[in-house]
Amino acid sequence: KMYSANTDAHFEKARKDIQEAATSVTEAMSSVRTDYYSQTQKKLVELDNQYQELLKQGQTTTGEAKAALLKRVQELEERRSGIKSRMEDYKQASDKAAESIRTGLDAALSDYASALANKQIE
Repeated sequence: KMYSANTDAHFEKARKDIQEAATSVTEAMSSVRTDYYSQTQKKLVELDNQYQELLKQGQTTTGEAKAALLKRVQELEERRSGIKSRMEDYKQASDKAAESIRTGLDAALSDYASALANKQIE
């Protein structure tokens, strides 16, 4: 035997500590992802409330203004659909892939918010 019982005990304790740390990191990452997903859903609900207000405007709009509004609504819906798709991707992705998806999701939410605030969509 190369090491003493005391040394073996220290190695065993270190191994257990490393396993516990790895489990803690995994749990923390899961918690971060859950929190981010929940916050993203809340942001989307807030933006969707603005979207619903826009739809209400469309009920009283006529002519060219209504055609422009319908085009805007369609483009907003495409953006929203992209966000929902990215949210599902994020939910199912590995931790490493989730970070990349998160960056794109943040940008898509910002884009959707800007598009809702602007009078026209390009």
